[in-house]
Amino acid sequence: MDIWLLLYALVFLCAFPKTKWHRKPRLCFKLVIGDPSQTRYLRYDSVLGTTQTTTGTYIYPGGTNPGQVTVYYRFRVYRRTPGGDILITDWVTHSTRSGNGSGLVSYNWNCPQTSMNPEDAVRFDIRVDYGGALIGTKTFVTEALGATTLSGVTWTIWLYTWYNYSTVGDKTEGRIYYGNSTYNSRIENFTYIVPPTAPSDCSASIVTETTLTVSWKDQSTDEDDFHVERKVSGGSYSEVQIVVSTTKAGTGTVYTWDNSGLLIQTTYYYRVRAHRHSDNIYSGYSNEAYATTPFYAPTDLVAIALNIDAILVQWVDNSQNESDYHLERKTSLEPTWAERTTVPANSTQFTDPGLDPAVVYTYKVRAHNHAQDIYTTYSNEASEAPKLLAQIPFNPFTPLLGYY
Repeated sequence: MDIWLLLYALVFLCAFPKTKWHRKPRLCFKLVIGDPSQTRYLRYDSVLGTTQTTTGTYIYPGGTNPGQVTVYYRFRVYRRTPGGDILITDWVTHSTRSGNGSGLVSYNWNCPQTSMNPEDAVRFDIRVDYGGALIGTKTFVTEALGATTLSGVTWTIWLYTWYNYSTVGDKTEGRIYYGNSTYNSRIENFTYIVPPTAPSDCSASIVTETTLTVSWKDQSTDEDDFHVERKVSGGSYSEVQIVVSTTKAGTGTVYTWDNSGLLIQTTYYYRVRAHRHSDNIYSGYSNEAYATTPFYAPTDLVAIALNIDAILVQWVDNSQNESDYHLERKTSLEPTWAERTTVPANSTQFTDPGLDPAVVYTYKVRAHNHAQDIYTTYSNEASEAPKLLAQIPFNPFTPLLGYY
């Protein structure tokens, strides 16, 4: 029995460190992904690119000097915008040589965090001089990075420098080689932040008098959610909703959100942007979309003569937000519209009594919302005259002048 217990103990001890060994690399892997960077190569075609070229070239300054001198290798960095280049750092001394020799020389430079626009690029200049007297320079430029930020990290800048001093003619030459794997001038830890791609095809449509549906198309593969912003005419945007992404690894999905509790007859504007949680970066905004909430007018107004002095007016109630209905009337004798009566919300008819059978009466109606003091447009118009006595069919069970 003791032998079996010993074997179980050995199995457990062997398995326990194995589990720890499996977890540790997974944790490190996540940390690396959270801090992405690139190596950018100085290419012979003047591009500061992510791949090397197979052709090498160099800056080749040289001249006759009164004795052996120190050669300085320097760099500077710009943010290149469509409107011009903006200096990030002026000339920095990378390294020096004061005797014959060549090789890769590194320099750690702390790049300041720099805000960018997606159409911006980075310009990198290198130069060789003798104590401040410029004798050679070269400019390298990246593509438009699509970035919002040039990260505040330490670049390691490698330059393949070369120095030669000849007593014949007292000539000093300084070179910077670049362009292939042998002369591998480059920038390591070149880091910038590319935001999620902005959503597209934003639109707004009417659902009810107080609800609009906002929709947009996902164009990013790394967003965690979408932030919806809204404004009214003449106002400023503010965030009104966050919609969680269900298609983080894909694009083309159409998302919708119903914005309820709105005011009637009000124009609302919307825009949407994607958000990535890992670095708290937002995309640009989608296009702007807008829609106006309606206030539906009554329709299908009819006027029905009931007897010699009354007309029944009926209409269809189309709104859910009226406080009351305002019925207006004019006559063949008085053709100016005047308000006849106000009836409560959800009403669909009114009996107009005490009329003259020799007069034609015309009606129209509109709904009113008290909270916003807004009226709908008018319904259609309907005309009718009370029935003359001879027009009323005889009914022995109905008083002569009563309703039937």
